[in-house]
Amino acid sequence: MPSKQEKKHLAAVEPFLEPGEHALAALTAQAKGVSAARGTAAGVAGIAGVVAGEALGKKPGKEHVSASDVGLDISAPMAIVLTDRRLMTLRTGTPIGMGLGGAIKSMLSAVPVTDVESIELSRFGLGKRVELTVRGVTINLECNGGASTDEFAEAFNGLPKA
Repeated sequence: MPSKQEKKHLAAVEPFLEPGEHALAALTAQAKGVSAARGTAAGVAGIAGVVAGEALGKKPGKEHVSASDVGLDISAPMAIVLTDRRLMTLRTGTPIGMGLGGAIKSMLSAVPVTDVESIELSRFGLGKRVELTVRGVTINLECNGGASTDEFAEAFNGLPKA
């Protein structure tokens, strides 16, 4: 069952849909490694900590490069919305929890759903990982433990294959 945040994303994505397009599932996600970079940053303070995290190799740059290779922008914080036609990334405000915060601000990017080859899921600690393969390029994302990743993958697997 979608979380409050995911339901909020599904309701708010309508202005970004093409005529006749339908949103099927949504996730709040970020590039793999963003949490680790922020964790490292917590040990130092504020912006200096983020810089220190990047200097220590905690920046998830590989995922950003992989995503941009196939036309996706995976800036954090973001929502990923699967429609019957596209896989979209949307910039959001910072989610606070319990459905608060995280409002959709703008569309970042979209690729035709026919370009998405697979969506693989795994658990990692308290969170979840989502591995998207788009035009042969793998993009690793992470979500919180309450994310409806199974429903997202089921929605993708239910789409007609070209």
